[in-house]
Amino acid sequence: MQDSPDPLEYLDARIIGPESATWDDGLAQAVLDDEANSEVPHFAKLLSYFLAAVMVGTDFVYGYWLYPGEVWPPPIVCADTEGTLFAVSGASLAEALLANCEDDAEVALLGQWFTNLGLSVKVRSVSEIPDSLVRMDPEILEREL
Repeated sequence: MQDSPDPLEYLDARIIGPESATWDDGLAQAVLDDEANSEVPHFAKLLSYFLAAVMVGTDFVYGYWLYPGEVWPPPIVCADTEGTLFAVSGASLAEALLANCEDDAEVALLGQWFTNLGLSVKVRSVSEIPDSLVRMDPEILEREL
């Protein structure tokens, strides 16, 4: 593991948003490009429930699923390079990112790093990461649209 106790750097994750300076004309910009997404009505509708928050590498954008009737705080979903949104494990964004870890030692260390940054992360092993809390799975909703 790296010497720097920065879990986002370790996970190759960048916080993103509409005003983000971290865009690299990649997946994050494509997911957040309202003009381009309006050309595919069902995708634009699907994305209207997605609040993008973190880009991991160049393949995934994690965010909050704001579909009506969902639990609070909102569950986490992910968009991939194919434009598919899907539910991911974890009750928070930090836990969803930890769900990609390969072993308990990695989860414990990164979980502590997140805690040191002021986030409430109690999981310290892969088995402690809860299943997705999504009620309306975005993949099911996409088929319905």
